[in-house]
Amino acid sequence: MPLEVSGKHLSNGDLAVGGGAAVALIACFLPWTTYTQSLTSDFHIPAGTSSTSVNAFGAWSGWLFFLVLLVVAGVFLARWFALGGLPALPAADFYVYVGGGALMLLLALVFIPTTSESEQYLNGTLASSTGAGLIIAILAAVAIGVGGYLKRGEAQPAS
Repeated sequence: MPLEVSGKHLSNGDLAVGGGAAVALIACFLPWTTYTQSLTSDFHIPAGTSSTSVNAFGAWSGWLFFLVLLVVAGVFLARWFALGGLPALPAADFYVYVGGGALMLLLALVFIPTTSESEQYLNGTLASSTGAGLIIAILAAVAIGVGGYLKRGEAQPAS
């Protein structure tokens, strides 16, 4: 069911791309990985735990995820909300959205092994777990890709 915003009709593909980009932007600032360290004393008595989390900007793949997101969101916003619009690109818009969503998905999946650790130390254990932000980012990247696929039959502006 299309939606009308600012005098423009947004299709289901537009809603998926725009919504996915907005959710991905929020997910970049949520915890992607949580590190928990359990400490023990010299006599192997539990001495407490500490934890910290890392968002998308804690690894190179998260930074690239964010940069690809800016490109996808920039094309989407320029296409629909700029006064003069965006001239025709060398490739159809849906290629930008599908390719951007696929690249974002790949970068989010690469983030997992680059930041995961689990080690046993003499005075405790360090373990990592996947955060909610990474799972939300993966789902948002899939939404952007699916939205781009839904836009494949839409007309492109003339060059």
